[in-house]
Amino acid sequence: MKKHFPNFYNWKKVFTFSELAVAFTVIMFTIIGLLFAFLY
Repeated sequence: MKKHFPNFYNWKKVFTFSELAVAFTVIMFTIIGLLFAFLY
């Protein structure tokens, strides 16, 4: 993981909790949208 993502810890310092929460929400909605697209 460290070799593939060398800037992982730097990302944790750069992004704030709110930004991570927004990004996580967007990703979740995208995944749910894709699931509904495949199911229906």
